[in-house]
Amino acid sequence: MLDEAQRKASGVSQQVQGEVLEVDLEEQLKVTFPTDSIEPIAKGVKGGDIVQVVKNSMGKIAGTILWETKRAKWTPSWLAKLREDARKVSATSSILVTEELPKNISSFGFVDSVLVTNYNFSMSLAVLVRRGIMQTAAAKSAAENKDETLEMVYQYLQSDAFRHRIEGYVESINTMKTDLDSEKRSMERIWKRREMQIVKAELSMSKLAGELEGIMGSAFPTIKQLSLDSGIDDDEKPY
Repeated sequence: MLDEAQRKASGVSQQVQGEVLEVDLEEQLKVTFPTDSIEPIAKGVKGGDIVQVVKNSMGKIAGTILWETKRAKWTPSWLAKLREDARKVSATSSILVTEELPKNISSFGFVDSVLVTNYNFSMSLAVLVRRGIMQTAAAKSAAENKDETLEMVYQYLQSDAFRHRIEGYVESINTMKTDLDSEKRSMERIWKRREMQIVKAELSMSKLAGELEGIMGSAFPTIKQLSLDSGIDDDEKPY
């Protein structure tokens, strides 16, 4: 009876010590990560001991960390249970804090895909894990925003608004080209009319010079611009 009483007392003592460790870890997490939501899992409910919802400065959720605390002799069966609990709550990462570490771990490390550490290194490990979760969430958000932007561009290129905008540009260009061609034809007509007027004026001046030269003879002064070098052929000259 004495041995049985001692075993029961030892079990109660370990349970109390484990609860103290869990509460202490919870308080340390709240102090270290004030922007995160840190809540204990109710007794009797499966799913670890503490759920830490990682949030950025804007309050956006980046992921979750499931914490499990143990104050007993190391047992590998804890790992399978924690992995299952992590799947149930869709935790991003899970960490097992135990007083007695496996023989091959001195501070913290992975054991069967589970992070295992003791209380002394728990906050340092939490900082590293949380930072990784934040960076991963930021990368996913950037990729999602990029995909959303590309999708918006693709949708806009397929929209009637884009088609109408391009049609408007093309119509404006065609209108300007038509106006330019019309102005060019008009200017060509003006240039041709002025050219004919100039030719007529030259011919009239040549005829006048020829008439005066016929009257005055050698006394008429030589006008270089009205000579053969002016471009008027002999058959076109009025004298």
